[in-house]
Amino acid sequence: MLRHLVLTILFASLLAGLPQSLFGEELLSDAEHTIHVERTIVAGQEAERRWTARFDIVAASDEVVLVLYLFANADEEVVGLLSAIKHEIEDVWSGKLAVEDGGSQIPIRLELVFTSVTQAHYTVRVFLEPGTTSVVDWCLYAPGLTFEELCRQIVAHEVGHMLGAFDEYASGAVDPEAPETWRATDSLMGVADSESVYPRHLWLVDEALQELLPGSYVVGTEDSELGLGILRGSRSQGMMDEDTLGGTAASCMPLGLVDLLFVLLPATLVRLWHGRRA
Repeated sequence: MLRHLVLTILFASLLAGLPQSLFGEELLSDAEHTIHVERTIVAGQEAERRWTARFDIVAASDEVVLVLYLFANADEEVVGLLSAIKHEIEDVWSGKLAVEDGGSQIPIRLELVFTSVTQAHYTVRVFLEPGTTSVVDWCLYAPGLTFEELCRQIVAHEVGHMLGAFDEYASGAVDPEAPETWRATDSLMGVADSESVYPRHLWLVDEALQELLPGSYVVGTEDSELGLGILRGSRSQGMMDEDTLGGTAASCMPLGLVDLLFVLLPATLVRLWHGRRA
């Protein structure tokens, strides 16, 4: 009786590890799943700084899209530049990172949508006159930089804050939990002339996706030289303790051939499935 109970538990555990697609339903199918993210970010090394990150995640089986709805407070001359600004910023944040899930990588893409004020995550003032650039103030006056460099290095940096990314220079809105990032030398969120983005910049995406894709995490794409970067927080995943499992089985009667088949067949299916996905 005890042996049968143990075998039943083992069988149920192994079945839980099988992908849902074997039973006619995938976790991420062609249907899209939308997650609205809104989080107050607390940053700073000495003086505390706060802002609210807001965006939507639209996840499907072939891509994860980060969507920012923006209302542009701009005159007619600047409105004509919004399409070019959108293109440059999206290019910086798209195709460099992916969501790693069960051995597969789902590419991440950024999409900026200029819309009405009532639908926007942010209202941004976009202007050509000299001034200061911030999350909600985009100054397009930057002597010494081309328009493309301005969009890709400065405005894209501010968009990073909208996604929850911290500054990576000592006097900025740094991550208080990751001092190793305070003086990043090759990072969009640092002070160097860089367009490099890293998984740590999308730590908030990591957290928001856990309910939909438990155990997933953001990585650099296979064709990107950006690699893993520095991840914010630990990424431990629960695993079955083999010693504990062996101790449980050893306390029962020896397993017969039928019993072994009962346990090993599902395990074989799991290995074959993951081998096919790799």
